[in-house]
Amino acid sequence: TSKGQDLSGAFFQVVDQVNHGVPSLVQPRMQIDIAELNFNAGIKATDFSDFGTAYAYLNYALLLLPKNHWSSHYQFSLQLFLLRAKAAYSCSKIEEAYGVLKEIIKNTICIEDSLDAYYLYVGILFACEEREEAYLLCREVLSQLNEIIPDSMDAEELAMVIEETGGLLAK
Repeated sequence: TSKGQDLSGAFFQVVDQVNHGVPSLVQPRMQIDIAELNFNAGIKATDFSDFGTAYAYLNYALLLLPKNHWSSHYQFSLQLFLLRAKAAYSCSKIEEAYGVLKEIIKNTICIEDSLDAYYLYVGILFACEEREEAYLLCREVLSQLNEIIPDSMDAEELAMVIEETGGLLAK
């Protein structure tokens, strides 16, 4: 709707004005709040498929995080970094997306927290026709999840695995 677009436009203007005053006017204790505001602006921009704008807001949010953000703001850091990787990838900044994803993987507490990052990483590898590397990464992740992928299977074993998988998916 026109009214909804006007409100979104106003939201971005407010965030831009806040960002303009951040370095000189905002006290350090308020920086995480402004980082969250920029994160929300990044989400809104992503919703409009404006990945360049999202990328800018998310990078600004990153600048406002404290040095210990992985320990002091763990969930927010996960969300911010994942969205930032998606925005970087959507802006054709492939190497930067890889770097952000590697940072997520390095800083997660458990494998489950890094699965979305691995998923995006594999998707980017596959899109860049790095299929072997994507496969090896999938094997590594599955191994960390205590899932075993045999080096080879005969037709009967493969049929059995497909049937089991189908049964699990049907539940």
